[in-house]
Amino acid sequence: MNHRKQIVITTIQGNKILFYMIGDLIYDILVEDTREQDFHVGDIYVGKIQNIVDNIDAAFVEISKNTVCYMNIAKCPSKKLHCGQEIIVQVKKTAVKTKQAVVSDTLELAGRYVVIDASGTGTHISKKITDESSLDRLQHLADQIDFCPYAVIFRTNAMDADDEVILDEIQRLCKELSEIQKKGATRKAYSVLHQSEPFYMEYINGCQADH
Repeated sequence: MNHRKQIVITTIQGNKILFYMIGDLIYDILVEDTREQDFHVGDIYVGKIQNIVDNIDAAFVEISKNTVCYMNIAKCPSKKLHCGQEIIVQVKKTAVKTKQAVVSDTLELAGRYVVIDASGTGTHISKKITDESSLDRLQHLADQIDFCPYAVIFRTNAMDADDEVILDEIQRLCKELSEIQKKGATRKAYSVLHQSEPFYMEYINGCQADH
């Protein structure tokens, strides 16, 4: 019996589709949610504020010509925003039917083992990790992270990764996020500062982490 495992990615009617197969059987199917949009969750732009509606704590930010997104401003009361202002934002949700895409000025970069969050500092461990030895090990590792000015969140995959591999990823993501912020300060509105990986890469990375 054929037990060969493979991932097949193809395009059907303009949509990318991933098949995970063992032998001749299909065990998983992922379909790209394009919705005719040119952006994806995780992408980072220099946007321009088109309108502010205070009574619903909303700003409407244009990230490209004729693409306006919703941003909740209740979480950033200390920031003085105004129409025409250029601001670095990250796509958090794509548009659904009549609802606009959602963006935020909180920037995050996710790796296989950690998430780097520009809105805070310090280290945090996923609540899904309950094993005491893993918690102690990751807490000890967290004490070594004095080079990252952002918040570092350990994901569940960090339980099985070598300390050196995790530290390398933290350094890489911190550097990348810092470069994005510096680049954003000098770029014009509608500039793309960061594009997230294709939808199927997270699945492939997850398969690699499991083996």
